[in-house]
Amino acid sequence: MIVHFLFWAVLPCVLLAWKENEAGVHESRSFEWLVKENENEYGATTTAECTKLIGLEFWESFKRSKTKICNSVHRYHSGNWHMLLLENVSFTSDESRVMVWETPFLDSQITITAKDCSDFIFFRHFRPFMSHFNSVSQMDGQCDVWIEEPLFILPWFDSTNWWHFTELALLPSFLYYGIAQEDLLNVSRNVHVATLRWPAERKYNTRHKQIYPTWVALPEILEKMIGPLRITPLNPFRSNKRECYRRVAWGSVSETYLDISHLNKMPVCFSSVLRSASDMLRSVMGVPLIGRKKTKAKVRIIYMKRDGGETWTPHQSRRTLGNQDEIVKFLEEECRVNRYEFEPLEFYYRDMKNVQEQIHAIGRSNVMIGVHGAGLGAMVALPPHSIVYEIRMGRNFDNHFMHLAHMLGHAYIPFYYQKSMNLRSFWSTLHDKIKQTLV
Repeated sequence: MIVHFLFWAVLPCVLLAWKENEAGVHESRSFEWLVKENENEYGATTTAECTKLIGLEFWESFKRSKTKICNSVHRYHSGNWHMLLLENVSFTSDESRVMVWETPFLDSQITITAKDCSDFIFFRHFRPFMSHFNSVSQMDGQCDVWIEEPLFILPWFDSTNWWHFTELALLPSFLYYGIAQEDLLNVSRNVHVATLRWPAERKYNTRHKQIYPTWVALPEILEKMIGPLRITPLNPFRSNKRECYRRVAWGSVSETYLDISHLNKMPVCFSSVLRSASDMLRSVMGVPLIGRKKTKAKVRIIYMKRDGGETWTPHQSRRTLGNQDEIVKFLEEECRVNRYEFEPLEFYYRDMKNVQEQIHAIGRSNVMIGVHGAGLGAMVALPPHSIVYEIRMGRNFDNHFMHLAHMLGHAYIPFYYQKSMNLRSFWSTLHDKIKQTLV
């Protein structure tokens, strides 16, 4: 009896220990499994070039690229993607102020100190955030406190702009964290996320309108996917103490695959990596699972409205429609006649409480209509095999939303708006695609 009692008392502890030790392996494999599933699902529609650029072959190549620089530093590298895995290093930071996209930001200039690692030659991929790299013979005198929780660093991203968040945060996080999980989670499951650049004035976080209740907004997705977010230097590494970290994964976003100038030179591709990041986003934000298989579905159309322009820059103001109300009324009537569901959504979601409401509204739709602008980046929350209908103000615009749609496996339609808009032609083009794709 005593033996049986001890067996059942000890077994949960053994299983828990096994789970913690194996966590990184199993969870990193779940990311990779998702990429493989999407590669298999869309295999007939993609090309060898695409899978090598941003598909399963790219994922596996990046994973195999791990190279030891010294005992404290390993490097992953493939194409424009770079990640450092740092072990037993100290971080110190200084603050600087920069202007990006007409917005003042604070930068953390990071100095890293590591043991016996003088041959550090990959500094340029992590500018402007890594200011120095020091090599010392012993770490003991460099540390006031050791941080056992692993740290995942994405240098910066936009907290309210769907396009730049996808470019600088969602896709890099899925790739870098998916690859680094095995190393990070075997240290501790309590991973923290750090960003090194953040708006210097709070008003830029809320677009002057208190649209988002706190600074989190889109980064809430990263917190649900990875762990708590800390901001440096607004929430700096512990002041007056020299921090040392057991394990840090630092992904570069200086040259991204989704950079607009880069995409303009690229072929149209499906990406099993980005499709998987989209699936992960939908999962962690609680959107009901919709199978990848293409099936007949209830048509639900969302129209991404743009507000009156109180917050627009001169560049953004060129992409507004004077007859937006007329377009919405017309779409409502056509959807009523065809028994389609329809919902107009404010571009900056003034009528929604948080990012989860945004994602649920988009995630249960399968047709997105919108003027060329960052809001179309929210197509990453659409289910597979959706339709994206982009209203382009003339033909002299970049094609990054076309690329994004194809990378996600969506059907894409451009509509070129000149000085006026033929609503009947506008609807006919969309309706034909709906009948061909969804019903």
